[in-house]
Amino acid sequence: MDTSLYIQAPMPVSISLLDFGVMALIPVERFSTCYLVHTFSWTQNFLLIVVKTADKEGIRLGEQPLTSGVTWVQVKNSDYSVALVDLRYSDMHRVVWHLTSKMGVYIIGKHSSLFGSPALSLKVEPDGRKCRLYVGVLDLVQEEKSWADAQAHCRNLNSQLASLDGEEFLLYAGRELNGTQQSAVWVGLRKGILSEKWGWLNREPMEYTKWGSGQPNSSLYAQCGMMSVENLTCSAVSCCDQLPSICFEPGREVPFP
Repeated sequence: MDTSLYIQAPMPVSISLLDFGVMALIPVERFSTCYLVHTFSWTQNFLLIVVKTADKEGIRLGEQPLTSGVTWVQVKNSDYSVALVDLRYSDMHRVVWHLTSKMGVYIIGKHSSLFGSPALSLKVEPDGRKCRLYVGVLDLVQEEKSWADAQAHCRNLNSQLASLDGEEFLLYAGRELNGTQQSAVWVGLRKGILSEKWGWLNREPMEYTKWGSGQPNSSLYAQCGMMSVENLTCSAVSCCDQLPSICFEPGREVPFP
């Protein structure tokens, strides 16, 4: 990729020269976090990805991280890098998304000549919940219940106690609870009876859990997790405690090929 060619523009943009012309521009202000890519069996397919250099590691093709074999080129006098990714046509549709940031994505075909266009944006803002069209519905249940009764109530609403398994989603929950009169709520965090290991109800890895100071404590009776509304930290308490709760019904997720 020749980075010695630059085009003046009134705002930061990403472009590619295609078929002796200039493809439609994606201004940085219109970058998105998730795109749908369609490939063709009769041509060679590529993705052109533009993202902040510091955020290169967060890109996913479907469920898989973008391969480490991709070559990134730093865009001169900017915070961005660009890469050309070869796609196999057997995967006719792909979802390309970022864990925490926005990016610009183009689909490029190469047959007798180059052609292409910006990929279809499916979601603009990252929220740590993969490539869902919307985050979901978070519902504060004011009535105080035990952990088990709170979970049963959530199930009756076709949801479950909220699993706060990522920083972005934790902050989203904090914004939704802002202004409530509750000091603590049940969340979908439970200690296994046999494994004695903590886990989220949605079975996501415990890679991110914001425990409070000295938590989780080792008390034999502290088997369930609550969250402080004030500082968004979790604590281990008795499952028999009576607390309000937050139920969460996940949004519709784009199926990965």
